[in-house]
Amino acid sequence: VQFTVENLGLGLEGLSDIVEVHNASLDHVDLTASQQSLEAGENFDLLIEAYDVFRNPYLQQSNSVLQLLDSAGGLSSNQAQLGSAGTVTVNGLSLEKVGDPVRLEVRQNGAELGSLSFTVEHGAVDHLAVLFPRTWAWVGEPTEFQLQARDAFENPVLSFSDSVQLSSTQGGFISTSVSGFQQGTLASELTWDTMSLADQVVAQSGAVSGASELLDAVFGDCSSPPVADLVFVASSTDELVTCLNNGSVSTGLDFSGSLAGDAPLMVYHLFDGSSSSQRSSSSSATVAVEGVGSHVPELVVVDSSGCAALVDGVLWAGEDDGSVTGPVGLSSNLSSLTAGSSSQGLATLSVSAEDCAGDVAAGAELYSRVDLGDLDPSGAVLQASGNGLFLTLDGQGTGSFDLSVLNTKKAETALVSVGGLNNASYTELGIEVSGDNAQPRAIWVDPQGRTEESLLQVDVGFSEPMEISTLGTTTVSLEDSSGVPVDFEAEFSTNFNELSLVLDEPLDASLDTYQLTIGGDLRDQAGNFLDGDWSNDPFGTDFQVSFGDVIDDGITMTSCSLAADVFRPDGDPGTAASQADEARVSVSSSSRAEYWLMEVFEGNSRIRTLRQVTKGVSDVLRWDGRSYDGRVVGSGAYRIQVSAVDAQDNVDAGCSLTIEVEQAYTKPERQP
Repeated sequence: VQFTVENLGLGLEGLSDIVEVHNASLDHVDLTASQQSLEAGENFDLLIEAYDVFRNPYLQQSNSVLQLLDSAGGLSSNQAQLGSAGTVTVNGLSLEKVGDPVRLEVRQNGAELGSLSFTVEHGAVDHLAVLFPRTWAWVGEPTEFQLQARDAFENPVLSFSDSVQLSSTQGGFISTSVSGFQQGTLASELTWDTMSLADQVVAQSGAVSGASELLDAVFGDCSSPPVADLVFVASSTDELVTCLNNGSVSTGLDFSGSLAGDAPLMVYHLFDGSSSSQRSSSSSATVAVEGVGSHVPELVVVDSSGCAALVDGVLWAGEDDGSVTGPVGLSSNLSSLTAGSSSQGLATLSVSAEDCAGDVAAGAELYSRVDLGDLDPSGAVLQASGNGLFLTLDGQGTGSFDLSVLNTKKAETALVSVGGLNNASYTELGIEVSGDNAQPRAIWVDPQGRTEESLLQVDVGFSEPMEISTLGTTTVSLEDSSGVPVDFEAEFSTNFNELSLVLDEPLDASLDTYQLTIGGDLRDQAGNFLDGDWSNDPFGTDFQVSFGDVIDDGITMTSCSLAADVFRPDGDPGTAASQADEARVSVSSSSRAEYWLMEVFEGNSRIRTLRQVTKGVSDVLRWDGRSYDGRVVGSGAYRIQVSAVDAQDNVDAGCSLTIEVEQAYTKPERQP
């Protein structure tokens, strides 16, 4: 570049020397791919054009080397070098991991210069992956596994849906066929019929095959089994409290204390508590875990005869920030309480805790809950967060709060749990509660309402075991519409929760209306009278139900819905629906029923029955997360069945809902 300088008034001009103008430093790149929709492993070409901030081509180069990387981690080459024109074409690149999108970035010295998005789909099926979470299985017990159809680059082949034949290289189970792939993956179970050491599961589907890692199918009930011993080297115990280093922990384990039974020890299996399992002949290993929490590694030792023993440990990992990590100290000034007692229904619980470095957890927070009774009834110590009731520890890492069973009616064990929301700390303490003041109730009858069955017996279920000695000759009656008695023999089930009226003669229920009456003088095994009409009258009330040729009002449920499909009965209802201490069900019916019937099931077991008199055709029903024994149920899925019942005891088909009970922090799941 040359500059011309003129003075027009004097008619003078001059020409400068030549000035060279070079590009500024590298600022960005433009990327052009020969194609952006690919199959995994398919080649493409990438043109990279480099510019400075003023969009001058990057010709005067201080650094011509570029780094390439992709978001899925499957790029075939990770470096390119610019030519003298500030451009380069990289030929024969490939992306091996699927994604939509997969982002390819160009960087230099850690700074991103440009990117381009690709759609990468899986290739053809290359092999089958047989995946077991653990490298051992118990003979005679179902073992979960996964089958996955994969391409040559280990991507799941989502379209695969063929059946697969499974076999054992050691003949440990009869060959079987499985099918039902979903998105290229099938989850199923296998059961070994016999002991098989160093076995492999082979999967075959046409020309496609695959095999699992080595696996031992072993016995766990031998007469003289080995003894498994797991010790963390850093603590010389089966528990270790430690601080994370860059988000992870790697620590040594020693199995040398394991003992042989009738046969010498042969192999050790170590499961890391998450997803990885290793099989080795060495009596030591290293386990690596990531993230804050409690990790439970499992050790299985196997002898040469296929006998095995299992033991586990707990690795508590926490951040080095003063938060509580590891087992929490928890004690009570009383070991037992009396339900409903104002003088013997209160205990003081003391807490102490340390951080991951073993220092007192001064000022840290710990969360508390109880499954029977109420924590901190005065509300002066524990604070509400919506996620639970928390205790702020003092400068010595200690604190205390009260447990009350003044409003409790059942004789059970109150389990107090204390821990951190990050699951890096936990403890629990059981306190025996005596004094059963809860009245029993009849919770189901078969039959009930309109029926045309020919009956041989009538069955009644109760909320708790009943006292057979209180079943007198006049306690239970069954009469037709004219008051004529129906003869029967009354029998209790072995657990005394069910009463059967075995009829002397078959009864055609379609011919008349029948009324079953159970007197309020029937008692439970603690002496509490039957609450037959759900009125809570402590002196007992009769239970009555009709069946047979009764009028059916035809009332049906028209809608039912949950306020949230998860709730947390921890004594601290928050503002979010999922933080509620109770499940709330909105219901409607075609016309006003006599009452709503809400039943809660865990699996096939009925754990709670609630009746609520209707206020109209719409209502809100509530379940506090407790079972018949008054205790808060554990974490898991529960089914709620809601029905409308008319004045003649007809129960409509109702509606069924599934709700999840959640605990914000849990005990490490160690083997029993």
